[in-house]
Amino acid sequence: MSFNAETYIFLKELSESNQKVWFDQNRDRYNAHWLEPAKTFVEEWTNFMGGLKPPHKAEPRVNGSIRRINRDIRFSKDKTPYDPKIHLVFWCGEHPNKSAAIHVVIKHDRLSLGTGQWSMTPEELKIYRMKVLSDEAGSQLENLSGELSSLGLGLTAETLKKIPADLPPDSVRGEFLRRKGLVMTTGDSPLPLSLLENRSSLEEYFRAMAQVNLWLNEQY
Repeated sequence: MSFNAETYIFLKELSESNQKVWFDQNRDRYNAHWLEPAKTFVEEWTNFMGGLKPPHKAEPRVNGSIRRINRDIRFSKDKTPYDPKIHLVFWCGEHPNKSAAIHVVIKHDRLSLGTGQWSMTPEELKIYRMKVLSDEAGSQLENLSGELSSLGLGLTAETLKKIPADLPPDSVRGEFLRRKGLVMTTGDSPLPLSLLENRSSLEEYFRAMAQVNLWLNEQY
């Protein structure tokens, strides 16, 4: 097992003492209980993720499958320097931050899972909306949404107030059109950390979540 009680204690204390001085004093704990377990987890799932359809990339390094612990505070009101969580990404495109992906987010007291693509290029968004309006692809997306809902994953909040003017205003799939990306996550209903120790259950989640990314990448 990659993560343990020391990992969660470190994350909790970081959330309470989110300052550079504290972090520098606890850098050894960061390496031992944050970074190394994260690398181990990614390594443990590399073959499985590569065997999904579509194949998901796993790179056990920071800025690969491991998001940096340092926060970008340039444009944020929150100036705390560190992110008190472990955010892992398994992606199926050219870039881990610009592709459809499976996300694993570990906090000191909860686990969250997510899948999909947060933002799309104008061309990707155009193709996505055409697929949503398609009888075949649109129906498949509705079915996928229902299947993931049974596992506790739901669509993130809509990012647009209205369906774009160039699309049918009365579309029955309006919830998929009032957005600039497609993401499903456990959101406000996080999962227990014990799930990280249950390989078979996690595999079930990952297989189901990969279907969203297959839909996003598949041509119709």
